[in-house]
Amino acid sequence: MARYMIAALGLIALSACQLDLSGLETGPSPLPAPAPQPPVVSTAEMRDACARAAQDQGAAVLSIGSFQTVTGSGGREIGTTTMMRVTQPNGTTLDVRCSYSFGDEIARITLT
Repeated sequence: MARYMIAALGLIALSACQLDLSGLETGPSPLPAPAPQPPVVSTAEMRDACARAAQDQGAAVLSIGSFQTVTGSGGREIGTTTMMRVTQPNGTTLDVRCSYSFGDEIARITLT
């Protein structure tokens, strides 16, 4: 009889503990929003943009290397970079870096 009494007291104690589940969603949890995709820019377009950027600085392009993807926070693709060999009007040959940004679609030339 003592066992029944303990079980009854346990049920009474558990019934006093109520959870309010009314604010919870009953459907599946929403999936996180997909990361924005970089714009589709062909290698030819990036090469042209880099060549124009070099020409705007008065250099003639001798060669353009392979483009490597540049990632930002969270692994999101934000642009590309490549090495270029250019020659200046005075005949000096330089190795420079061309960075192409997907955000503003601009190529920038910097010395390495």
